[in-house]
Amino acid sequence: MKSVLVTTSWDDGHILDMRLAALLKKYGLKGTFYVSPHDHEFAADNLLSDQQVTTLAKSFEIGAHTMTHPRLTQISDKKVVKELADSKQHLERVTGTTITAFCYPGGNYAAKHIPLIKKVGFAYARTTKRLSLKSGPAYEARTTVNTYNHYQDLWKISKLARFQPRKIYQLFHWEELAKFMFDKVQKEGGIFHLWGHSWEVDGHNDWEKLEAVFEYISGKKDTSYVTNGELPALETKNLLMVAPYFPPHTGGQEFYAYNNALQLQKKFGWNVTIATSGGMGWRVKKREQNGLTVYELPYWHRLSNTPINPLWYFMIRRLITSRNIDVLNTHAPVVGMAECAQLAAGRVPVVFTYHMLSMKKGEKRFDWIIWLYEKLVLPLSLKKAHHIIVSSDPVRQTFLKNVLHKSQTISTGVDSERFYPCSKRLAHTPTLLFNGTLNKTGTHKGLSVLIDALPLIIKKVPMVDVLIIGAGDGHQEYQQQADKLGVGRHLVFLGTRFDEELVQVYQSAHIFVQPSLNDSYPMALVEALATGMACVATSVGALPAIVEDGVNGLIVPPGDTVALAEKLIYLFEHPAVARKFGAAGRRKAEVSMSWDNKVAALDVALHAAIDGRKGRVR
Repeated sequence: MKSVLVTTSWDDGHILDMRLAALLKKYGLKGTFYVSPHDHEFAADNLLSDQQVTTLAKSFEIGAHTMTHPRLTQISDKKVVKELADSKQHLERVTGTTITAFCYPGGNYAAKHIPLIKKVGFAYARTTKRLSLKSGPAYEARTTVNTYNHYQDLWKISKLARFQPRKIYQLFHWEELAKFMFDKVQKEGGIFHLWGHSWEVDGHNDWEKLEAVFEYISGKKDTSYVTNGELPALETKNLLMVAPYFPPHTGGQEFYAYNNALQLQKKFGWNVTIATSGGMGWRVKKREQNGLTVYELPYWHRLSNTPINPLWYFMIRRLITSRNIDVLNTHAPVVGMAECAQLAAGRVPVVFTYHMLSMKKGEKRFDWIIWLYEKLVLPLSLKKAHHIIVSSDPVRQTFLKNVLHKSQTISTGVDSERFYPCSKRLAHTPTLLFNGTLNKTGTHKGLSVLIDALPLIIKKVPMVDVLIIGAGDGHQEYQQQADKLGVGRHLVFLGTRFDEELVQVYQSAHIFVQPSLNDSYPMALVEALATGMACVATSVGALPAIVEDGVNGLIVPPGDTVALAEKLIYLFEHPAVARKFGAAGRRKAEVSMSWDNKVAALDVALHAAIDGRKGRVR
């Protein structure tokens, strides 16, 4: 449901604010009055007295506007701190309330002033930036309409009017622009923020216009009327998640992004938009997926598993603008889309999520391109990112060790209520389960190693079946490999599985096998633990941290078919041990692998990026 917020603010602390306050009361509107107690631009008798400020504070929010109204960019940092602190303390003494909102005099400020404002104790700072339907970052809050006609807004007004001359003329009058923007907020959702100066309204004899606007915007259903200081807690934050692939495309990275997006929207109040690759062509396709808005961006060419389109920059830039995006979360290392998003971001902060160790596969035709990416492109992406999320500690501590200072590990989580064990395995014969991509570019998942080990396993467990979840262009090659070894009839290719069907497959098999040659933190392995399966995995990436050897499963060297076969045979021959491992895996999933904890950490990182706090989030 769209959220509609209405707020007003009034600057300087002029004595005419009392007349303006009476008008706000008449129409039941809230307002924030930014008071500069000793504003040097007015005679003392034109400023609100302390008693009048006390009276205003009984019905409205009082915000600080410095003591004497200097432009912050024209005074020293030491003077800035004094102006901020003195005004805050003075107004708190006069009103008897905590002052949390601040307004930049003249709208002038620099990035260096934001930490000073935070340090003094303000939680919100309003700028004079106009024509926005969102407040934006709490310390660079934007507004919608000023009660004054601004010639410098003519281009933006022309765009709003779709370059229709009569409409441009109409909207150039601030009172008509205010009504137009209010209607837009009512239709689309967002924040309508009207602001101005009582002395300026009086100087232009605009009181009747102002009252007409107040009457127009007041008393609307499904509309919340709030103060400036209430905005940071009420405003929905807009996130653009850029992932090269997204469900129904299958894979660990895809479901990592999907689950994060879903939980952020459902439990943490984010409005999440997804940008991902679609089909070949020119047309952007929009769809809804479980409450998420997904834009599929077309590609022009595909190099191996990498879709490419240089126009993604413009498509993503348009999404950032049209969806009023506050922060981007880009996913890599599939080359192209994340880089276009970072270029398109402009001043919008980027949280960069990286999922793997090196992508090199030992194939000369591709590895030189990967080398160029990892040596030249990836470092630039890491440098530009406000914060870096890594899917496992081994990736963070080895491959990305140069950015430890601004990175953190947020590994894959699992919904342990959705993935749960059943009292008895559903399969009637000994059954192994593999879940991973079958693309030719996904050979690092190690399915071919499992197939090579199968003849050894069959000698001891002749009735074994191998359930294979996944799809891709390597399907036939895996089947041919098994047929050559005489074990083809033991493979059961299930294709992709989602939701309850996926859970049922996990509940059917006896042992989950993750024979990866190169991997980071596979989601399928975590899901297997949650469903109470004994697991056999290789000693790569974070796999030994997920599967603790001898506790909830067994670890084997990567590519060692003999060791893999021996461990799997051992578990089939010792079902009590397998059940013990499965129970331990379930306990681990419940205690330390909850999605709630993982997404809560990502929520903190995203808010930190918006607030401009760089460095590692703890």
